[in-house]
Amino acid sequence: MKQTFKVVLACLAAVFQLSAMAAPIIDQQNPESLAGFCFLNDQFHCGQSFRQDNSNISGAGFFVDPGYGDGSNGTVTLSIYSNYNNGAPTGLVATGTAANINRNSGWVDVFFTPAALTAGDQYFLIIQATNSVVASYGRNNYGDGNTLYFDSESAYSSFDLTFRTYADNDVVHVPEPGSFALLGLGIVGLGFARRKKRAQ
Repeated sequence: MKQTFKVVLACLAAVFQLSAMAAPIIDQQNPESLAGFCFLNDQFHCGQSFRQDNSNISGAGFFVDPGYGDGSNGTVTLSIYSNYNNGAPTGLVATGTAANINRNSGWVDVFFTPAALTAGDQYFLIIQATNSVVASYGRNNYGDGNTLYFDSESAYSSFDLTFRTYADNDVVHVPEPGSFALLGLGIVGLGFARRKKRAQ
């Protein structure tokens, strides 16, 4: 009986653990994509300022304009900083890379271990690339930041990169009825197996 009880507890713990797993959700975004604008290189010249609604950030992305670039594949690094300092960013919050990026890559998303930040404070998404690709942009459609370019935080205030940021959703989901039904069938099966063993 003790063994059966332990198995039941383990099954319940597994069901609730799976249902409580965090899932990435889009926190900030500017989905509009116009002509290519921000030419990427290995410097800190291209990016977007933003304000996160959640108190963590678990990823970021941008849209590659297909009309620009030399067609070569390269590595893109997306980093989140707390200060931009006119092209000399400080306060690294999180960073991640994506490989084999070219002008046909479309949306490029990078995910990393969720990093804590202060909701509502300004942060800076910086994009660097090892090859010739271009980040697309929109015209001032995002209200909580703007494009960073040529080491300026304000010269391109009428533009926003086509970008998005992610946060981990910490909401615990209640297991679906089907999960409980499967668990119940498993418990019944264990009971029958144990009774059959005793009868033998």
